[in-house]
Amino acid sequence: MADRRIRICYVLNHFGIGGAEAVVLDLARGHDASRYDVEVLGALEPRSDEEPEMRRRFREAGITTRVIYQNHFRSPLALWRFYRQLKRGSYDVVHGHNRGSDYWAVRVGAWAGIPHRFWTRHLVYRDMSPRQIRRYSSQSGNIDCVMAVSETVRQASIEIERMPEQKVVTVVNGIDLQKFRPRSGQENRAKRAEIGHDEEQLMLLFVGRFSDQKAPESFLELVWKLREQGQAVHGYLCGRGPLEDQLRSRVEAGPGGVTILGLRSDVPGLLAACDLFVSTSRNEGLPLNVMEAMAAGAPFVAPGIPQIRELADGDDALAGQLTSPPPLEGEVPSRQIEEWAVLTAASLSDPERLARVRRAGRERIAEQFSLERMVREYERLFEAAVAGRNGADEI
Repeated sequence: MADRRIRICYVLNHFGIGGAEAVVLDLARGHDASRYDVEVLGALEPRSDEEPEMRRRFREAGITTRVIYQNHFRSPLALWRFYRQLKRGSYDVVHGHNRGSDYWAVRVGAWAGIPHRFWTRHLVYRDMSPRQIRRYSSQSGNIDCVMAVSETVRQASIEIERMPEQKVVTVVNGIDLQKFRPRSGQENRAKRAEIGHDEEQLMLLFVGRFSDQKAPESFLELVWKLREQGQAVHGYLCGRGPLEDQLRSRVEAGPGGVTILGLRSDVPGLLAACDLFVSTSRNEGLPLNVMEAMAAGAPFVAPGIPQIRELADGDDALAGQLTSPPPLEGEVPSRQIEEWAVLTAASLSDPERLARVRRAGRERIAEQFSLERMVREYERLFEAAVAGRNGADEI
């Protein structure tokens, strides 16, 4: 191991904008180039005349990316293409990060003779069919280790997917503390002016995929409820996703006070500049958006699902910002929006409370959820596997 670099192939479904893809980008940038050769493969990348945004980010970071233009793994030809790509790479490690391609990365990786095979669970998958569960559990003999981004996700992998307990370890997500950091008052004012924010109002921010999992429509309802109650707030949504057209229609038909910013490259600055970050997620693995807000020094309000409670564990200031969780599907009831509005208004009206949350959030991420720590844990597991040890036993 000391004589040569370890070759890693991270496998994604495709180069879309999402939490797993962001984690892989951070990992690929964070690995020591003197010890690791890293490539990232989009196994189900659709054909497009334009370079996907996330693939552009990998390229600009100097990360080698490869794609297989196929829609599924259901044919022998699709599996052959995947096999050929993995075989050509002469990798030491193949590591899947999205449901679907992760299973095939392990299975086809074994066929291709890749000696060490991993996947990371970024989410609790409660919608898995019995057939899917059998397929994943059948790979327990082919996999070195399953990395779960939170203890909640780890337990779900063991209980739902029936993975052997000794092979599942918690490796929490990490945040780049240089990229996501508090900014000066002058920088924050400039950023707010850039998006046309009225300084007579408080800035509420949502960052996330516009999907049912994130329930962005309930952010609209929360902002409108606060304004109805006389709160001087304006809400901004950053992101993209399948609900975008629906959200834009609701905003256009709504009472105002909400702006959809779309996909942005300046999220760290927006987080630092906002008065309050709001998460409305139904389900998470370990939420990067909340963690990034905390690292940027943004106070937050978020649902008290187990994965977010892990971020606040043991800190009263952070725990006090958690709301009741939204339902796993369907509209969030109006009474629950009203409950969220009470906590949000109480937070906004108490500068000392917001200051405590800012300090506590930044400190929690710096102490327990840094990018350096995450990369170090991945590398330790990879190196243990290459050296013939069980890295899971060492955690």
